Amino acid sequence: MAHPGLHRVIGQDIFGTVSQDSLSVLSSHVDAFLLNLDGAPVAGTPEQDKAARETLCLIAGVSLLQAFIQSNWTGPALTSTPDIPDEVRQAVLKSFELDGETMYSKVRHPHLLQAANLFLVDKYSSYDTLRSLPWWSARAMFIHQRCLSGKSSTIKGPLVSRMEIVERRYIYNSDTGESNWTGPALTSTPDIPDEVRQAVLKSFELDGETMYSKVRHPHLLQAANLFLVDKYSSYDTLRSLPWWSARAMFIHQRCLSGKSSTIKGPLVSRMEIVERRYIYNSDTGTQRDRTLAIHARIELSLIFYYYRQLTRSR
Repeated sequence: MAHPGLHRVIGQDIFGTVSQDSLSVLSSHVDAFLLNLDGAPVAGTPEQDKAARETLCLIAGVSLLQAFIQSNWTGPALTSTPDIPDEVRQAVLKSFELDGETMYSKVRHPHLLQAANLFLVDKYSSYDTLRSLPWWSARAMFIHQRCLSGKSSTIKGPLVSRMEIVERRYIYNSDTGESNWTGPALTSTPDIPDEVRQAVLKSFELDGETMYSKVRHPHLLQAANLFLVDKYSSYDTLRSLPWWSARAMFIHQRCLSGKSSTIKGPLVSRMEIVERRYIYNSDTGTQRDRTLAIHARIELSLIFYYYRQLTRSR
């Protein structure tokens, strides 16, 4: 980091020597850095300077979070980050306790998560310019939750709230209204007349559940369903058809206001075919078969989790 104050925060105080007072010192550094108390600008105009300072703090928080994940999940080990003194470690672990749930005692380098939380969770309301902050903050909170002995309601509320912001901002793309999920917008596909659009949306209603009113180009899903769902029994030779049909049905379900039992039955049935066809026999197949099996497992987990069949989602 170019700024000496922020360099000290993430370079020496956190990844190096850690004491009982490190978190309070870090918090003071962050506050002073965000408020530009030293009067040393990071960027040109006041607006650019504010955005640059907030971005550097986000980078610091993300770096600390990724280092903690690397140390405890993905590897390799953080050889340049020494273990902290035991009395400091116990104090850090104690600070994570919530709603009677304790921190996993064997977690490595817990001070990295503590510092990441300072940037991404504790200082959440101090930022104004970071569009991706709710996502990173939710990630940090979920990692905290995964390290506890049980579920914490204190974490659940703000975590779900921030992921709902992520959903609106990155999935429904409600900030721009350009596309339904991935983008970019389909510039060559014009909008359909409003009376046709309303009729198409109406055709998707099932079990009293209505279609999301802001969905873009619903006639494309309607036509896709004709090929992949309505004509399902007309095909004899398509090995991957159950998978694509289930995908179309799940997209339909995700666009409804609530869960539809009319969709659930055939959707789960088709994914069970996918399970037998692509997962159970993948160990003896080619690399392509094993890759398809990985994708099938991910989609099965997502669908079963959506329907709260938690045992099967694992």
